[in-house]
Amino acid sequence: MPLPNELFEARAFLPSIGVLAARKIAGAFESKTVARAGRIFAGVQGIRRYIDGDDELFNSPNPLLGGITLNQVRDAHRAAENRNYSRANFFIIEVSTPSAGPAGSARADEAFVDSGAQGTLPQADINMFATDVSYSPATLSGEKRQFGAAVMDSVTGNEATDITLTTLDSADGAVKSWFRSVARRAANRSDGTFGVPASYALNFTIVHSFVDGFAVPDDAKFYRNVYSMRPVSMQHELSREAPGLEKVQMTFTQIDTFMGTP
Repeated sequence: MPLPNELFEARAFLPSIGVLAARKIAGAFESKTVARAGRIFAGVQGIRRYIDGDDELFNSPNPLLGGITLNQVRDAHRAAENRNYSRANFFIIEVSTPSAGPAGSARADEAFVDSGAQGTLPQADINMFATDVSYSPATLSGEKRQFGAAVMDSVTGNEATDITLTTLDSADGAVKSWFRSVARRAANRSDGTFGVPASYALNFTIVHSFVDGFAVPDDAKFYRNVYSMRPVSMQHELSREAPGLEKVQMTFTQIDTFMGTP
């Protein structure tokens, strides 16, 4: 059956439609490619200006930077980067008995071990077991005095320092036994007697930003505080909700403010 003339004309026109569609698609693709290439070129030019140190780019206030210049941002970053910051997890804590010789000596270690009920806690174990230390080196107390309509502050004293020490412990309870023994030397509940400070006083030395070994460094450049303390309380927290290591929280208070770090 011969095809109608209309179909013949439509079939002859189809190639022209295909060519026009192909041209339109190619034009659209070309425009996107050109636009993308333009953005890349602009980015490359910006990078070149940054590398070349373009004064206009570096010294002009940038709204994306809060109105400051790139030079100011660079200087602030370099100043912050060059600081030697103190780290909270870098510290050494040393606990020793007074008048027992230098820390680490045989006499000091012997006196420290003897203060434990089971005699199983060398000096270095306190620093090894310690996980957290919290204390306030300076607490000034005062009161306000009224002078007519005016007010003046008057310092009345320097409060004693309290140290909260959180540690791990061995399975046989070496830290807990040591603290209990020192506490008994201060106040013995079995016979109702009190000990003299020399029997229960402890020297605390806390050095910040230092982790090289387990001994307190002789270098005075590290920030440190030294206190004469006595035991106050010991707290345990046990839980079966999740597996974990037991932590012991001990509190100590300063015996007097005449000794130690001013």
